[in-house]
Amino acid sequence: MNLPLFIARRYFVSKKKQNIINIISAISVGGIIVGTMALIIVLSVFNGFQSLINTFFSSFDPDLKISPVEGKMFDPKEFDFEKIKSLPGVVHYAEIIEEVALLKYGTQTYAAVVKGVPENFQKYTIIDSLIIDGKFILENQGINYTVVGQGVAYNLGIRPEFTDPLLLYVPKKGKQVSVNPARAINHNYIFPSGVFAVLEEIDAKYIIVSHKFAAELFESDDQVSTVEIGLAKDINPKKIQNEIEKILGSSFPREKQIPATRPDF
Repeated sequence: MNLPLFIARRYFVSKKKQNIINIISAISVGGIIVGTMALIIVLSVFNGFQSLINTFFSSFDPDLKISPVEGKMFDPKEFDFEKIKSLPGVVHYAEIIEEVALLKYGTQTYAAVVKGVPENFQKYTIIDSLIIDGKFILENQGINYTVVGQGVAYNLGIRPEFTDPLLLYVPKKGKQVSVNPARAINHNYIFPSGVFAVLEEIDAKYIIVSHKFAAELFESDDQVSTVEIGLAKDINPKKIQNEIEKILGSSFPREKQIPATRPDF
């Protein structure tokens, strides 16, 4: 007979005159079961939160983001990005402009990051599912529109139903502040078309505009802030990243954004 099993049975189910041993054994087993269940439940909740947050980030961010080592912008034509586009597993390529601007809506002002995105932005993100008010429209019949984060909309009092334009102010490229500061500032207006909600730190930071509008506002010409890459589901992101590093060299840091749960393309 198995000795450990015999001893366990002997003291777990003992005679009535040793009932106190049964009570102590039951309490011990119950304590272990409750503690184990509590630990499993807590860890499952934390894992669920992590997956949820990763899903939110993946809704707005790409699989890979390429930024320059020095400076805010670079010209993609100076590098072999055509080769990157043709890499197996690369399904989406987007040139992005990101700069800070001062927003003014009515009497309210607020600083936010203007993100100029190309037409395929909806294809490698699920921004449509994040719209909580209005629609995702960036340009229609020659009129420029913007989709703002929920935090930005709250601070400025923006509602897509309102017809007031949103004013954007940025410093002119290469201009120094003079006696007349207005000459050193670019400004333009745009109409809110929708409000999106991802996470508070993103909602209170970003507004999304068309790439063309951002290029004109910031006078960036052919320069961009980042290049965002969307990958196929069955592709190893680290492998693609290593291949991109070999193509671009040391001009770009080893910076990546690879969400744990990627959106459907």
